[in-house]
Amino acid sequence: MSAAAHCSPLLPDTAAALLPCLTYVFYCLQIQIRSLKNGEVYRGGIVKGAKTGFGQFEYGNGDVYDGQFDAGCMHGYGVYTFATGGLFQGQVRH
Repeated sequence: MSAAAHCSPLLPDTAAALLPCLTYVFYCLQIQIRSLKNGEVYRGGIVKGAKTGFGQFEYGNGDVYDGQFDAGCMHGYGVYTFATGGLFQGQVRH
C-alpha cells in the first residue's frame, strides 16, 4: 500500500499517524535550501529541478520574495519585500 493510501482528510490522533502522509508529500515535492554563488538563497519546493509551490527567495541585494512559484518563476500570490523597506503584496505572473 502506498503512503498516500494512509492519508485521510480527518486529523490523526497522533503525530505518528501523520508521518506516512508527510513522507509521501516530501517524496513528491522536495523541500530544499539552495545557496547560489551570488549570495541568493532559495528555500522551498523543487520539482524536476525548478522552484515550484511555496518558497522563499532571498536576493543578493537583500530583497526577499515569499510566495508561490511555478516552473522556476514567481507565479501566484506572493509578498515581495524590498531591502529599502518597500513592500508588494499580491498576484505575480510570469
